[in-house]
Amino acid sequence: MSTPIFSISPEMQSSWDDVMGQMSTFVSDTFADLDMAYDWVCEMLEIDSFVDNKEAWNDFWNKYQDAADLAGVDTNRILWHDAH
Repeated sequence: MSTPIFSISPEMQSSWDDVMGQMSTFVSDTFADLDMAYDWVCEMLEIDSFVDNKEAWNDFWNKYQDAADLAGVDTNRILWHDAH
């Protein structure tokens, strides 16, 4: 059983899980950078942001990193930027 990310509603949690499940395909198809993937998630969920939700951000980051690694997206720039 996965850890709940959104406490807003079961529907939002289900939508989140669905979008995170599509992350690998999205990144593979588009070679999306972190910003593009973040915008895509917000668009898919019809929300403005989720960066203030620590659990959501961490889940997103992990899913994005896994997808980027599989797709061969260079994330060195992102990691360097986040460290500063």
